[in-house]
Formats: sequence, structure tokens, C-alpha cells
Amino acid sequence: MRIAWVFQTDVAESLVAAHQPFELSSLMPLFADPMHYPPQYGGYCAYAVSQGTTAHGDPHQWAIVDQRLFVNNNLLAKKLWDADRSRNVRVGDVNWPLIPKLGETIHSGSDSAPQTPTADPPALQR
Repeated sequence: MRIAWVFQTDVAESLVAAHQPFELSSLMPLFADPMHYPPQYGGYCAYAVSQGTTAHGDPHQWAIVDQRLFVNNNLLAKKLWDADRSRNVRVGDVNWPLIPKLGETIHSGSDSAPQTPTADPPALQR
């Protein structure tokens, strides 16, 4: 049986739906309420997030820690993440809000959008 996890994250002041399928036929009783365990970090790899970046999550590389579902990119990432779960969760929780997400606009320190020059700078005008 395939369960589609649907959850929302705040990205650039708007909600974006993210979907992550999980094959959980043998674990159906544990996941009777899919919304009880939404994947953390938008379904991205928990180890990658703990390292300050993102990578796709693999629904077969998962763990539940303190009632939170984490997925990793592959077996190696999961082993590295498992080596110090508590530290990786703590660092991932700090990193997650700082990591640019898909669809997010990044501004260069100014509150206004960058302006496109309409003419050459005065030194270059003839």
C-alpha cells in the first residue's frame, strides 16, 4: 500500500505543498494517521540538512526520533545521520530555516528588488 504524505512548509511567505510517497505496508498500524508523522525538513535528506544543504529524501531510508519522521537520501547518508542522531537533529533544526528552498526568492540584503539600469552610467555616456 502506498501512502502519500502531504505537508506544508512556509516558503517565501507562501505555503507550498510537498508530497513524499512512502511504502509502508508492513507498518500500517504505526502510520494509521499519516499526518501524525509528516516528514521533517520538507522531506529532504535529514543528513544533508544537518550539513547545511539539501538532497532528495529516499522513502526507504527513514527513522522516527522523538515522534518526528526523518528521511535520508541513501543508506550511507542514513548511516552517517544515525551515527549521532541527536546532534544531527539539533543542527538540522537550526540549519533548516536558513537553507534556501525551491521557489524562494533570495534578496541581497536590501528590502527592495534590484533595479535594472535604464541607461549607461554617466562615465560611459558620450
